[in-house]
Amino acid sequence: MNIVLVVCIITAIGIVASVVTGFYAGANPALISIHMVLGVLGIFLLGYLTYVAFTRGMLYVKILSPITLVLGIIMVLTGLGVLAPPIHIYVGVALIVMAILTGYAGFMSARARMQRR
Repeated sequence: MNIVLVVCIITAIGIVASVVTGFYAGANPALISIHMVLGVLGIFLLGYLTYVAFTRGMLYVKILSPITLVLGIIMVLTGLGVLAPPIHIYVGVALIVMAILTGYAGFMSARARMQRR
């Protein structure tokens, strides 16, 4: 199995887990630490995927990946309280949408590459 595919799957699961723990962190303070760790690890995974996109991806992937990474960094900064926390949920929704768009663009890029062979 390709390492990039494994990282993509781990990133997708991490985003979903981070959203779920984020919603329940207010009721259970123990989930705040898990939510923070998932966010910080997500930045490293998104950074790796952005690097891979610049080395192998098509134009759409090269455009969408850095936007997704920047949204991920903003998400972590708002979660840590460095930036305004009320926009944390809006940035989270934007991050999910961008992750879906980036994943779709990556899928289409890989599909086009396989059809050319």
